[in-house]
Amino acid sequence: MVDIEFIKKKHLQEGWSIRRIARCLAINRITVRKAIAAKEIPRYRLRVCKNIIVTAMQLCYTLRHGEESDRRTLRPDFVDA
Repeated sequence: MVDIEFIKKKHLQEGWSIRRIARCLAINRITVRKAIAAKEIPRYRLRVCKNIIVTAMQLCYTLRHGEESDRRTLRPDFVDA
């Protein structure tokens, strides 16, 4: 990810144009404009898909208890509705 502070420094202090920054960093000009207009650094959160967690839990259960299971039957037991 491109550093927003770097973009702001190049634009505001060194006088680089938006087009020049975009060309040097190989990013879109709209992205550069958004970075310059941003008041704070964006915070990203990790999203975890519920289906992956459920499937992983079911596979662990199956491996731990040694039961053979068909892949199609791995869903309904562990889902809290």
